[in-house]
Amino acid sequence: MLAAALILGLAGQTEPFAGELKERLASPIDATLTTTKRPYDLEVCLADAITMLGIPTVLRDGPDNLVIGAASANVFNATVSVIRTGEGSQILIRVKGKGFNDRVTSRVRQCL
Repeated sequence: MLAAALILGLAGQTEPFAGELKERLASPIDATLTTTKRPYDLEVCLADAITMLGIPTVLRDGPDNLVIGAASANVFNATVSVIRTGEGSQILIRVKGKGFNDRVTSRVRQCL
């Protein structure tokens, strides 16, 4: 009985789903920036800044934070996480492929 319960318990444990977006957010951070602007003041400019890498999607991450992803062909090529801080926002940039890091970071800086 105990063995059957243990097997059923282990079979019922599953890893949380991690799709393409979660994988991109788990990848190393390519650049970290700070600004005195709040997340909602940045979202349109930041979404526009990463359009060179795909169609932007803006998602809320809790009441104060944003995740902006640029995707093409079901692949998130870049994400920009905007985290509200007491003084403004912290921006975390992750880009797939190293050739675009400087260009994306430069465009994001223009929003600050």
